[in-house]
Amino acid sequence: MSNRKLFFTALALGLLAVPCLTAQEQQPPAPAPQEQQAESVVGKALEAMQGYATEKRPDTHARYYIYLQSAGWCGPCNQEMPKIVQEYKEMRKNGVELIFVSCDKTPEDAVAFMKKYGADFACIGYESPESAALPGYTPERRVPRMTIVDASGKVAEGPNHPSFVLPKWRELTHTPAVK
Repeated sequence: MSNRKLFFTALALGLLAVPCLTAQEQQPPAPAPQEQQAESVVGKALEAMQGYATEKRPDTHARYYIYLQSAGWCGPCNQEMPKIVQEYKEMRKNGVELIFVSCDKTPEDAVAFMKKYGADFACIGYESPESAALPGYTPERRVPRMTIVDASGKVAEGPNHPSFVLPKWRELTHTPAVK
């Protein structure tokens, strides 16, 4: 094969004029730094609220929010509350915040119900302007009820009985169940 033919064959195969790249240049470009996470619609609504029955304020930067509609006078609510309080300890560690929407007659009744079980989450009234302002919240006449929403207020699960909804937060956050 002549030198000329060899030259054109090598050129056609791209063997000539191949730039010498360093290892760094061979890597695909790094993605642009992500902009800060979009503002939480639910977090903003919670920050604006004034009518909390408890001193506890919710985490306004959570990934998910659980609205718990419950009451101290409700037998099934009293059965579910110990499980909910136990789960809440794990929820907080995994970017999930719980908001208790009390169906009790007074804020004092709601606080007494929470104290009975050692509940340490924010509480608002069922028929309050605060509950009406919660993105993704739908009032239910039956209690207990839970709804999980993402930070934008989009419903991820519920409203339904806590026994159905409570395990779903672990699926959404990929948090294994405690054995």
